[in-house]
Order: sequence, then C-alpha cells, then structure tokens
Amino acid sequence: MPIRSIRSDVSNEPWVFSIPDMSDRYYVMPMLDGWSEVFEVASSRTTGGHSQIYVITGPGWSGALPQGVTQVKSPTGMVWILGRIYSSGTPEDYAAVHALQDKFSVVPLSAYGKPYTPPQGRVDPGIDMKTAVRKQVNDLDIDAYFNTLAELMKTNPPPAQDAPIVARMAEIGLVPGREFRPEQARVSRSYGTDYDTRAGIAMVGLGGIWPRDVVYPTAFIDGDGKSLDGANRYVLHFDKGQTPPTNTTWSVSMYDPEGYYVPNAISRYNLAPWMPLKFNADGSLDLYIQATSPGADKEANWLPAPSSGQFNLTVRIFWPTEAVLDGTYKLPPVRKLP
Repeated sequence: MPIRSIRSDVSNEPWVFSIPDMSDRYYVMPMLDGWSEVFEVASSRTTGGHSQIYVITGPGWSGALPQGVTQVKSPTGMVWILGRIYSSGTPEDYAAVHALQDKFSVVPLSAYGKPYTPPQGRVDPGIDMKTAVRKQVNDLDIDAYFNTLAELMKTNPPPAQDAPIVARMAEIGLVPGREFRPEQARVSRSYGTDYDTRAGIAMVGLGGIWPRDVVYPTAFIDGDGKSLDGANRYVLHFDKGQTPPTNTTWSVSMYDPEGYYVPNAISRYNLAPWMPLKFNADGSLDLYIQATSPGADKEANWLPAPSSGQFNLTVRIFWPTEAVLDGTYKLPPVRKLP
C-alpha cells in the first residue's frame, strides 16, 4: 500500500490539493490538523474515484475561491495528508501507482491555474537527521519542550474542547504564542482530562486515521499470554472465510520494540492477500512467523521474524466492514508451534 505524505502551512495562504481520477483503485487521503486530528477524508469510501480539487483554508481565513473547488477548513495552520493507495505489489502495478502519484498536486492558492515551480528545497544543517525524532523530543529539557509547544500553538490553536486543559496550562506559565516562563506558574496540579490515547498515538502511530478507514489490531503476546519472541515459531491461522473482512484489503506486518520493521534476508515486511499466498485444501490460511524458512512449500506464507528478542504483529484492515467496527469479528490468536 504505497503511502504519500504531504505537509503544508495554511496559516498565511490556502493551499489547493488536487486528486486525479482514481477510477476503481482504492485510495484514502485523510487530512489532519496540527493536533493529528482528521478533519476531512477524500477516499473511495467517502467521495469516490473521480478527480477532485480541494482548497484547504486556515483558521479565520476569508476570501473568494475559484469555481469547481471544494473548500475544506482546517482548524490549524499546520496541515498534513498521509495518503494510501492500493497496489497489487507487482512491478507493473507499482509503476501504475507511481504514475498516479505524479498526478497529485499541492500548490498555494495564488498559484492555482498558473505555472508553478516549488521553491528550492533547503537542508538545515542545524537539524539532527540521524537521531530518531522520538529520542530528540524525549531529550528536550522542560523549557525547550514547552517553548516549542507554546510557539506551535500560536498558529495551531487548541480546539474548543481543550479549553479546560489550556486554562490549567496557563497556570504553569504555558500560554500559546508566549515564551514559557515556569516562574510565572500560580498552581501546580494534575491535568483533569485524560489524553493518554492521543499521546500514545503520537508516540507509536503518528498519523492514525478514522477506524472506518483503517484499524490496526496489534498482538504483543501469543495465545498463551506470552510475549512474542523470535526464538519461537508461530502460526496465525484463519479458518475458511475468516480472513479480516474488508471492503478493500488487509495486511500483516512485524515490528521490533522500537516500532521499526525487522530486517530480514528476503526483504519481506508484510503478508497480504495481493501476494501469492497459499491456502490450505479446506480453504483455510496459515501465516508462518519465524526466523527460519518453514519450508519451500510454505515460504509464500512466511513472515520472517528476528532470530531472538521480542516483536509484535500489526494487522491493518483497510475500509473495514461493520463486523470489524462493532467487534463481531475477532482475529484468531497467534499460536506457538512446538
């Protein structure tokens, strides 16, 4: 599932986002604000496969728009689009998808309908490109962290429902657009709203979108409640007709404890129905998760694991059916093989 990521700042000027004719090829283009909240989705599910043109405007913007475009109002100046496009995985289909990707465009409103050359990219040598972003954020001292947050909140205002926590942040000297001054704090107390889910997504799944477009059930333990470990061999068995029910497709991927793909000799990082999976004679499907090959007759269904150490499995169910969303459908457990 090739991914296209776009990030823009609409705090000064709207941007025009154009989607080509996708015909019957599945795609999903969620538009997220600076708080990682999805505020609009263009997709096979929501808007169909015809060509579309959106003008994404920032907070408080007003003005005239060209005919034939759809205005989408972003609650923040920061906007990003984390799109997915279906591919069968063959070289020919990848080429077709890449050709489609080249037809997407994002231009400032002032350049819409005119020849436009994006400004020359510039690499800031002051930015650490080697240390993981999560570690860089974790290593910030409290003043630097809150100063960055306060600056970002100037053009990315918190939504109305965050008013209680914004008021409490002000009590410790954290105010949108102002330098953080901890000495101005009046009271120190815990926040009254639970933001665990948002923080968790930002930490391990930034860019997560609406469940009706994709869900990510993840297994850290096997059916016996023990951590998945590369020293063991596992199987994920689906009875006939019991693979994840979806309106488009699904996949199974493996990650290490830091959230990265597990390197392997055959460069295989997921299993999905667009691959030449081998079903059993009774119509069931076995996926093999282990460090060594399960045998030539089973290699099509093999997801290589590390030789040792913990890992987790993530199932992506794109455009899931109601059975997934309401919990009627249950994924089978990961079983350890003897």
